[in-house]
Amino acid sequence: MNRRKRNKRCGGPVPAAADRLMEIFQPAKDSLSDPALSSLAEALKSDTEAKARFEAVLAADERIRRLMHAVPTPPGLAEGVLSALAARFGISSVSHEAEAASSEVGGGSAEAVPAVVTPTPGAALPGFWGQSQSSEAGPDQNLDLSNSYSRFANRVRGVFRGKHLERGVAVWVSVSIGLTALLFCAIWPVLWLFRPGYSESQSVEQVLQLAIATFQGEEAIFASGTPVSAEDPPWGYRPSKFVGGVAQSRWRWVRMVGGTEAVAFDLPRIGSGRATLYVFASDVSGAPAIPPEAPMLNTATFSASLWRENGVVMALVVAGGPVAYRQYLSTANTPIA
Repeated sequence: MNRRKRNKRCGGPVPAAADRLMEIFQPAKDSLSDPALSSLAEALKSDTEAKARFEAVLAADERIRRLMHAVPTPPGLAEGVLSALAARFGISSVSHEAEAASSEVGGGSAEAVPAVVTPTPGAALPGFWGQSQSSEAGPDQNLDLSNSYSRFANRVRGVFRGKHLERGVAVWVSVSIGLTALLFCAIWPVLWLFRPGYSESQSVEQVLQLAIATFQGEEAIFASGTPVSAEDPPWGYRPSKFVGGVAQSRWRWVRMVGGTEAVAFDLPRIGSGRATLYVFASDVSGAPAIPPEAPMLNTATFSASLWRENGVVMALVVAGGPVAYRQYLSTANTPIA
């Protein structure tokens, strides 16, 4: 079964891991020590199709950014905040003079505008620093600006009029940055473990055992993919130059045993045997740069080796022993033209 995936915004078949990386990749900021990111960066340098897809992603992001910045500030925001404060502290009404002053957001004089505030009968009014004072005046008597609540109301209006806006913004930004940093430190280890194309560092033998287990269960779907001659394999998942028969192979998406997503190249049969080259992004410690002439892992019925090429891992699994394995390698490990 062909498990190709299609990027709806850019068109053309792309791997799910590369599709997600393209959405977040920033060439000027991202570290290219990660194999998946370095593979994407190399593809963007030489692959015109990949570059066009990435430019389409950037264009779509720019359109979204402009639309977000074009959203206007809701009208009546300052009045709504003052009304909420009045409801919070039990104030039954605020004079028209105070409402007019609150609407002058960011402009006008910094001098406090006298306000007439009518308390709810019997309500406890907050002092300037949180002290409460009982109201015995009743609803018909106004509070003078000398009382603590009026000072509190003037402080609120001063914020809206720009008197304390810079200080308030600075405090809000500092607190937001601190909370964001704490949250990032808490979730970053989890995001790193589950990033696209990531697998915890494994030994060569562990990865080869998973590749053999995958190969062993795929005999029924062998050579069921798309011919390389009919459609190019996904960018970033090119086959190896050191393996023979790739030009006549068929490629397909596969989820290997262990969960790693890979492109499998089913090579032409030699006699009754079969062989598959798996190409995937993984963190494998001790992987060589070229395939060895003798298999790294040899079981009773399978032979396998892996190496790192083009920024990704290549794992060749062959049904048979060392002799059958060497039949799929180019002579003396020289690249195939």
